[in-house]
Amino acid sequence: MLNQIADHQAEWDVCEKSKLSDVQVGQSRIESQLKDLQAKLSSNENWPEPKTDVTIPPNFTKIGSNFYHIENATRQNWYGAANMCRRMGAHLASIQNYDEQSGIESHLKDREVYWLDTTDLATEGQFVHSSSGKRANYLRWGYGEPDNYQNLQHCNFLYNGYYYDSHCNTKSLYICQAGHGN
Repeated sequence: MLNQIADHQAEWDVCEKSKLSDVQVGQSRIESQLKDLQAKLSSNENWPEPKTDVTIPPNFTKIGSNFYHIENATRQNWYGAANMCRRMGAHLASIQNYDEQSGIESHLKDREVYWLDTTDLATEGQFVHSSSGKRANYLRWGYGEPDNYQNLQHCNFLYNGYYYDSHCNTKSLYICQAGHGN
């Protein structure tokens, strides 16, 4: 019985040594690949030249670090505005902070309403950017807003520096944003 145990122990040792050898070979291969990648990364010849000329999309203006199309002529409901932005390769504006909002506002008509990307259509009271599905962290609400009047207001617009929730079928001007959304 002891001889059988000793024989099995010897078999296990051979098996473990074989597995260890396979692991060491794999590790050596990975280390070699890592060195090759590090060498490629450290040489500048593989990196493209930095892009210095940024093309502004047609009908868009660079404001801050983003490009915007501010529609000051044609009014659309929220869905139509979102569709018009998509047709331009953009989305309704997803404003992230006061500085961004302030830069945009300097291009807006006074006392006009502009649709934004923010909505709580999916879940009442949980405002998200429709372009990304991410929660809207910057919401500069007007007094008493959001009020979801008659349980029908789920789309947000910007008016004189503040956000208001409104019925999505209201026709308003809108702001499209090309590039990163949230």
